[in-house]
Amino acid sequence: MKLSEQELAELRERISNEPLEPGGNSHITARLDDSRPDRWIFREGIAGKSVGLIMLTFGTIIIFTGIWSGVWYWFMCGGFLLIMGMLNISSCFFPATFDWQSGYYFRKELHITFRRIKWGCMQRVLLSEIAALQIIKERCRDEVERQGYYSYELNIVKYDGSRINVLDHYGRNEIEIDTGKLAEQLGVPVWGLSRKSTTPLRRKRRWEWIWVGLGCIFMGSLLLWSLFLFPLTTYFAAKNWVRTPATVIKCRIQSETAEEQAGEKLYSIDIKYEYMYDGQYYQCDRYGVGYETHSASLEDDILRIIQQKPADASIYCWVNPDKPQQAIIDRRLQISEELQWLWNPLLFIVIGLAVFTGGVRGRPK
Repeated sequence: MKLSEQELAELRERISNEPLEPGGNSHITARLDDSRPDRWIFREGIAGKSVGLIMLTFGTIIIFTGIWSGVWYWFMCGGFLLIMGMLNISSCFFPATFDWQSGYYFRKELHITFRRIKWGCMQRVLLSEIAALQIIKERCRDEVERQGYYSYELNIVKYDGSRINVLDHYGRNEIEIDTGKLAEQLGVPVWGLSRKSTTPLRRKRRWEWIWVGLGCIFMGSLLLWSLFLFPLTTYFAAKNWVRTPATVIKCRIQSETAEEQAGEKLYSIDIKYEYMYDGQYYQCDRYGVGYETHSASLEDDILRIIQQKPADASIYCWVNPDKPQQAIIDRRLQISEELQWLWNPLLFIVIGLAVFTGGVRGRPK
């Protein structure tokens, strides 16, 4: 179906110039991939994919943490994040597509129900029903910096006067180039911006965001090492350590009450013991594989030593043959305890990366 110039002009007068999806985007959400002759696809950028992947990662970690620790509200929070991540990432794997072979434009969406997960067509339009492509310039506001920027919305206009949103982002150059390619392939006009911009988009870096992001990444890395990576590396290294007799010098429970967690009692202990390795005496105060080695789940025999014979008791420790001054009593890895706090450093790192990326990209002027 083709319209005359007069009919197109009348249709353009009837079409609203208001955004279909107000709010805009301060980053480039997707770019047109025309590498395949049979279909052109608007592929999501790194920013769009990152949000969904972050939600999926955190949701999975929190779910496993809830299972190991027995804290079920964590399991529910993780499930919520997992579902939101799947919904968000569906736009990355089921993008807006112009299929020249089948003659359809479609965008697929992930549908999650209690019985199954499936995906279907959210939008499906015959390419022959497209009368024009519309670009709408929208003034948006950055609520963080209290400054404005422009976002550009690309819509499909059908012969019946209805509109379908394709994408929305701030890159005027990018959206005009992609729209021009589509309009030429479809043989339809472009309504909205009157000329093609040749001026590169200027950005202003947010140095305060960069430093805040680097600080969060640094703090998260320290927490990740101390809470997870260090105990994990010590656990694997201790598999080759030597079992050695030792004598308790002092051993007492620092806190009078034990902390209940997931049905298991955790004791905070203050221990010091002496052992002989390779003809030389050493003293050590580490109990388990982590930095916080005085916090551990005590077996009945260790608890009995503390309660009945706090000093001069004979025990066994595991000694590092390469560094004999390093030793531990319990070389088990408390999985539930380690996973319980894993999301803390990861949260710092993810937030730091997001803030750092936003600072480097800057804001559109």
